[in-house]
Amino acid sequence: MYITIKSLWEKHKNKSLIAKMTGHDWETVAKRIKEIEEGKEYPTKKPHPRILDHPYQEQIMKWLEEDLSGVRIHEKIQEKGVRAGYSTVKDYLAQIKKREKVFVRMHTLPGEEAQVDFGYTKQIIAITRR
Repeated sequence: MYITIKSLWEKHKNKSLIAKMTGHDWETVAKRIKEIEEGKEYPTKKPHPRILDHPYQEQIMKWLEEDLSGVRIHEKIQEKGVRAGYSTVKDYLAQIKKREKVFVRMHTLPGEEAQVDFGYTKQIIAITRR
């Protein structure tokens, strides 16, 4: 909404037309234009704590180290009385696992290590007539 209003305002469209084009209330459009003219940047989302962050983060990390599946972790969370859906637990675990995948470049001396690409290739056979 902010970017759309800003671009239309910069194209010299009036507030009523912008409100009609975007489907927003005229007062909302006027409020955003006032913020734009004051030089305020695009509004950012306020960070909000996730239901699994603070009290359960350490326990979830332990369960991951024990190689428990997402379904089993969800069951254990529910046993503790937390009302979180499986998709919430799954997304939380995905964020944790994404942070763990870190690539570390290894530096070795020449000839000390080799790399092999096991990719597949198609073999093209040419048949010629004589």
